[in-house]
Amino acid sequence: MIAVGGSGFFKGKIEKFCSSALKLEKNIVEIPNGSEVEISSQLVRAIMELEQCPHFNCGFGSNLTIEGTVECESAFICSDNFAFGGIAAVIHFLNNS
Repeated sequence: MIAVGGSGFFKGKIEKFCSSALKLEKNIVEIPNGSEVEISSQLVRAIMELEQCPHFNCGFGSNLTIEGTVECESAFICSDNFAFGGIAAVIHFLNNS
């Protein structure tokens, strides 16, 4: 699995944050409303970790649209069976299940 935390200009090295997101072992995470949710997918856990890392542009520092709003996208591909998926033009969305 490859983790990319967004594009842009970053101060310092950010590879360690992607690496640590891929190595998460915790299965319980706290979501913004204070609840906890069990996460069994390594992919989902890595995405959630990168979204909450202030060193990336995930969700808040993305390039703006012509209207001045933030729209985010995400994608994945699995080399084992060539499964793929993605989302685009998502607004007001963070770690929802």
